[in-house]
Amino acid sequence: MCFKDNMRRRLMALTMAAVTVTGSFGAVSVQAEEPVSEAETEEVQPQTEKADDFTISFPEGELTIDNQSGAEVEVKLEENEPAEGEDASVIMYTLTLTEEDGTEHVFENVDPTRWAQGHLYIEDTFFLIRLKDVEGAQRLAAETGEEITFDEPDTRYITNDVYIRAEATVDSEALAVAELGSEIEVVAASPRWCKVVTEDVTGYVSRAFISPNKEDADAAVSAENAEIAAQQAAAAAAAAAAAAAAAQQNAGGKTEVSREKFPDCDGSGHGYYLIHYSDGSTATQNY
Repeated sequence: MCFKDNMRRRLMALTMAAVTVTGSFGAVSVQAEEPVSEAETEEVQPQTEKADDFTISFPEGELTIDNQSGAEVEVKLEENEPAEGEDASVIMYTLTLTEEDGTEHVFENVDPTRWAQGHLYIEDTFFLIRLKDVEGAQRLAAETGEEITFDEPDTRYITNDVYIRAEATVDSEALAVAELGSEIEVVAASPRWCKVVTEDVTGYVSRAFISPNKEDADAAVSAENAEIAAQQAAAAAAAAAAAAAAAQQNAGGKTEVSREKFPDCDGSGHGYYLIHYSDGSTATQNY
């Protein structure tokens, strides 16, 4: 059975779970990555039951997470003890989401107190939270887990210009750039990284900038084009305003009205001009 089939069966099974979570705040549907065949429909009927959203509670308050995973979960948040030499004023947490069968998904070194919103979903069997922080930046929180290899390469789409790196770390060598909107083949994945293969290189792309949905890449391209168009329009408007201001200054600026010649009295032939301008100012110029 191929990787996508395994993932789809897992999603169907998770949708059938019925465990009470910490807090209930609505529901979100889950769809399989590919259409379910007639044979699979006989084996596993589509479910209408949806997973509940859940709440993360911390000393400063609470945050409700939009649960798009299809899995009912229980939530535990633990404050980390700062390591020796670390800034004790920066508090990090370990977030654990536990499924009905006891499977734990651990998110290490997170700070949900700075999350403005979050969406839990499953990709490549990993639990991921796509979130927006309090400053409006888009971020991705991922559970811990080992790299898995796909049975077959999977075509995915780049949602931002991003480096292809030699290893699955931000400090490793940049081998090439994967361009916004382009297709790329993924052969393996870990929670935070996708292993990709191109004609020239094999390396890793951050999961935050790659999507299995072409619509995501198309939307990112449209957003970038709109931003470029807005910047160009703003630059053109600024240039037009500057030209208009220069024309107005030239039209309404001071002009020379007259000049008077005052020679020196030593017979040298030298002296100066007293120049009168339209705005009433004067200036001298030697001759």
